[in-house]
Amino acid sequence: MNRVGGRGASSGLAGSQSVLKNIENKICRDTVETAYLVDTNGNIIFSKSDNMNSCVSFSYEQLKMFEGNIITHNHPSGTTFSYEDVSLLTCHKCKEIRAATSSGTFSLMVYKNSKNYKEGNLDFAIAYKISMELNITVTDIEYEKMQRDYDSGQISREDFQNGCDLLNNQLSDIRNQWLEENAHKYGYIYKFQKWR
Repeated sequence: MNRVGGRGASSGLAGSQSVLKNIENKICRDTVETAYLVDTNGNIIFSKSDNMNSCVSFSYEQLKMFEGNIITHNHPSGTTFSYEDVSLLTCHKCKEIRAATSSGTFSLMVYKNSKNYKEGNLDFAIAYKISMELNITVTDIEYEKMQRDYDSGQISREDFQNGCDLLNNQLSDIRNQWLEENAHKYGYIYKFQKWR
């Protein structure tokens, strides 16, 4: 099974635009993740939720339907794409993956004639994972210090939670920046479209 999710834009395909917007308006503020697979004409192929706040799993039969279609889902954490999201896009040759949040929608879509898309190349997903792991290592040091301070009573539960939220936001900003700077090198377009 593969899944979308993680800690935590316009597709250019006219037939699916209004359907995607309606779905994302419906799920953007939900506290559990829900995913929809939509074709380029705007037909909903299926929807799925595992009633969890950080992922949705897919069966082998569902994954076979991904090629050439658009997957949209919500990120209750408000963050950008996880490694699982990016690998789902590249490995299963979706046209686009989208993540709706309360402030807007993240989008990763393939260039029309991208060699990486045609070959199902995972280089983009692997490079993203390496970048995430390097940055998590940095934030984990800060997290471990906060955890020790909390365990020893030096900071309150509220301060600990606020610190964790700040670290997650910092990590999300780093991920956004990496995607903005690198997606095009691998044949993808990365966007964030705020709600109007």
